[in-house]
Amino acid sequence: MSEVRRLIENKKVIIGGSAGSFRTIIKLLNGLEKLEVENLILALHRPRKGNDKLHDVFCHNCDHELIEPKDGERVRSGLIYLAPSNSHLLVMKSNTFRISQKPAPYFSKPSIDLLFESAAEAWKDSLTGILLSGANEDGANGLSLIKKNGGKAIIQDPRDCLIDTMPRSAKAKTTVDAVLSSDQIIGLFRNSTSV
Repeated sequence: MSEVRRLIENKKVIIGGSAGSFRTIIKLLNGLEKLEVENLILALHRPRKGNDKLHDVFCHNCDHELIEPKDGERVRSGLIYLAPSNSHLLVMKSNTFRISQKPAPYFSKPSIDLLFESAAEAWKDSLTGILLSGANEDGANGLSLIKKNGGKAIIQDPRDCLIDTMPRSAKAKTTVDAVLSSDQIIGLFRNSTSV
């Protein structure tokens, strides 16, 4: 097993992304045979109004149970969670989710930073954060806190991004454990020898 794969093995993993990240997530979910992480949480910037049908699209491309958690719901192992639209998703030290309507950092809901930061406090060194393509700095502060609390940090290679602001901002704020292409990130979740 490669050293890079150890960054997610048996961990709670949160993937954050915005513009340019949706295709990567669909490719990751499509054909994912076995979920080898304790939890997988997806925090992607979504439209504030209306039903974006993102949950339906992801479920159509995924053979695992994928749910949008409700306020107070306990985090269960082996599930894939999608942060709901027009709300922030937080992880509490009680290992439950909290839905928040705080002001949106970077005008983005759900906020990647707020989810990363709350999970960093709750899960410490059992957490790995992955930041994908996106057009603002959301996620950079949260990834830095994940590292400070003993977790692992992975960013998509800025050269591989449609819009590289998110990963570049994160790399400027913290020492990341790996810089990977989208295909290499997808490979982390498969029995791939490419990473």
